[in-house]
Amino acid sequence: MRTILVPLDGSELAEKILVPARALATATQARLVLVRGVPFAFSSREQEVAAHAALSEALDYVEAVSRRLQSEGVTAEGAVLPGSPEQAILFAAQMHHVDLIAMSTHGRSGLRHALVGSVAEAVLRHGECPVLLSRSGAEPAPEGPVTHRILIPLDGSVLSESALAYLASEQLAVGARVLLLRVVEPPSLAVTPLGYAAVTADFFAEADRQTAEERQEAEAYLSAMGERYLRGMEWEKHVTTGYASDAILRAVGELHAGLIVMATAGRHGFERLLYGSVAGRVLRHAPVPILLVHEVSTP
Repeated sequence: MRTILVPLDGSELAEKILVPARALATATQARLVLVRGVPFAFSSREQEVAAHAALSEALDYVEAVSRRLQSEGVTAEGAVLPGSPEQAILFAAQMHHVDLIAMSTHGRSGLRHALVGSVAEAVLRHGECPVLLSRSGAEPAPEGPVTHRILIPLDGSVLSESALAYLASEQLAVGARVLLLRVVEPPSLAVTPLGYAAVTADFFAEADRQTAEERQEAEAYLSAMGERYLRGMEWEKHVTTGYASDAILRAVGELHAGLIVMATAGRHGFERLLYGSVAGRVLRHAPVPILLVHEVSTP
């Protein structure tokens, strides 16, 4: 990882993402590019003067933040571009060949925007690289090597494993501890044409047996994943029972995770990400930043 793009709009909320972004930059020796978009359309002399003033103010701001980061030992530079925030981010991502976009999110209006915010939505839909998101109201990630403890939920699919492959290939876990999580969902009741089947003692006995068997398989699976991808790194495995999104969110607190890494089914899976998916629910409610990576081939 060589370049991390951080969109800023002058607000304290936007600057919250600087904590995990700085940790990633320190761990990977990447540079931070701070970008701010400023609308630059005008039809009168007064509007032209105002637009130039806005550009000047934005440039002073990103340069001040850059100097602050440089004083903390991080390579950083500022960029101000004319246009909407979405246009500025996507253009800067291509111009600087960025490897990661790190941004805070906040909703404006409407259901979809309430989920991640209109700017973050555009970046998720049209961006080419992984995105680190920290939602409004989330706790800032702790200082330290890539937030110390990284949670990676795995469900046995190639999609979920690609998040682990990305973490290993980019060496993001150097100096951190990786928490591998597998959720075993409880057996569901059989449904008949007349409703749910009657629950008997045999059902509970079979459910306990099935759950115990699946937990054992999950333990073996996580061990295999750790040995495959995380050799030489610090990691641990955790198996829990419950429903996936709820169990992942609960594990964040119980395991003191400072970052979640999950994979999404590429840009074409954007609607599925926001509505109904496990990753979508975690994204909407995660108390810590979440790194979303596009599906990649695993070795």
